[in-house]
Amino acid sequence: MNLPPHVPPDFDALQMHLDALQARRLPDHTVDPTPDGAFSRPFLLSDIAWAKARVKRLYLRGAVGVDGVSYRQVLVMSNRRMLYLSTSAFGADNYRIIGLECCLLKLLTLLVERRLRTWAENNAILPPSQNGFREASRATNNLFVLRAAVEKARALQRTIYVVFLDLTNAFSSANQPTLWLKLARMGASGPLID
Repeated sequence: MNLPPHVPPDFDALQMHLDALQARRLPDHTVDPTPDGAFSRPFLLSDIAWAKARVKRLYLRGAVGVDGVSYRQVLVMSNRRMLYLSTSAFGADNYRIIGLECCLLKLLTLLVERRLRTWAENNAILPPSQNGFREASRATNNLFVLRAAVEKARALQRTIYVVFLDLTNAFSSANQPTLWLKLARMGASGPLID
């Protein structure tokens, strides 16, 4: 992660320190509290088939990974073999944060992402305005909302104030201890999260 070398002055350094202390107290192994076992149930052949279909639809022309393996090579692997990989070396007990550098790992990461996204949708974690990384939603949805707001302001002869923020390294510089605490407090725990 590309964390800034120094905490910016407008960040709450004390809160970040407290979050880091609390995050260290999170247990290494947690229990999955979800009724459907979202973070602990094993992946199924149907999950592998879904991930392969998604890769075929969206990523087939992607670059090969550092291991030289392409998406086409990953797609010809048997679903049973991939299921074994997802529940052994890359299963919930052994899953770690990974860089998206290998096509096989990217495909298996899709399985984890789908579980997390489904859990967030089913538990109304995301507000309706959050369109990124959601099925049937696009970032252009918010552009439509903005355009409608501008047109309404013009029609009512009112001023509308708009700000566009370009957050450099927003994802990679996020405070991870705070993110882990927020996930735990929302009920995201279990082997897949550990």
